[in-house]
Amino acid sequence: MKVLELLLFMCLVALLVAGCADPRTPPPASSEQANTETIILWEDALSGVQALSATFQVGDLLESASMTIAGFIHPDSTIDSMEAIMNIWLPATADRITSYLVVLDMLGADSTWTHEDSLIGIPTRDSLSQAIAETTAMGNSRDSLIIVADNRFVLSLWLDDLAYDSLAKYPEAVYLNDTTLSGQHFYASPTDSASGMKGRSFQLRMRQWNAADPANEGRYIELNWLARLTPGEHALRARVTQEGSKITGTIVLVYGE
Repeated sequence: MKVLELLLFMCLVALLVAGCADPRTPPPASSEQANTETIILWEDALSGVQALSATFQVGDLLESASMTIAGFIHPDSTIDSMEAIMNIWLPATADRITSYLVVLDMLGADSTWTHEDSLIGIPTRDSLSQAIAETTAMGNSRDSLIIVADNRFVLSLWLDDLAYDSLAKYPEAVYLNDTTLSGQHFYASPTDSASGMKGRSFQLRMRQWNAADPANEGRYIELNWLARLTPGEHALRARVTQEGSKITGTIVLVYGE
C-alpha cells in the first residue's frame, strides 16, 4: 500500500508540473538585428542669418531615417502688434459690441421707441456700427501682420549642397507668391516666459516629407532624402531667419529590420 501511495503521489506531482508549464514558445531568432543610431545635429545653436552645418556618417544602407528639428525666435514688434490685436483689442471691442447689442435688445424694435428710448438707442446704434467697423479694420490689420510675420521667420534646410540660395527647402510651407512664404507659423507658438522666445518643431520622415514647391504657389512638393542618404559622410544645413534665432535638431538612422 505504501508503494502504491508513493506511485500515486509521484503521478500527481508530474501532472501538476505539466499543467504549470509555459505553453508559449519564443519567436524565431532574426537573422538580421535592427540597429538605430541617434545623432545630435545641433543643440540650442545660434543661427540668425547664417546657415548651420552638421556632418554625420551613414554606415550602411538605411531602412528609414527621421529628423526632428526645432527653431526658436524672439518676438519682434510685428508679432507684438499682432498679439495685442488678437489678445487685447479684438476681445475688448467684442465686449463693447455685446454691451451695445444688449441695450438695443432691451429697447426692442426702433419703430416702437419713445423719445426717451431714441436718446439712448440712436447713440448706441451708432456706437455699434463704429465698433463693428473697428473690428473689421483690426481683423484686416491682423491678417496683414500674420503674412509679414510668417514670411519673416522661416526655417530653411539643405542636404549635401553648397548652393544655399537655389537649393533651400522649406518644410511644411507653401509659396503665396514668388517672394512670400507661408505655413510654418513660428509666430503662433506661445512665448516661453523664461527665455522670451517662441519655438516650433518639425518632425520629418526622410523617405517622404513636404516642402514649399517653387513651381506651384500654394502647393507642396514631396521630397525623398532617404534615397540620398547613401553610406558615407553627409551634411545637413539649417537656418532660422532672425538675429538671435536658435536651432536644436537630431536625426535618427535605422539600419536593418
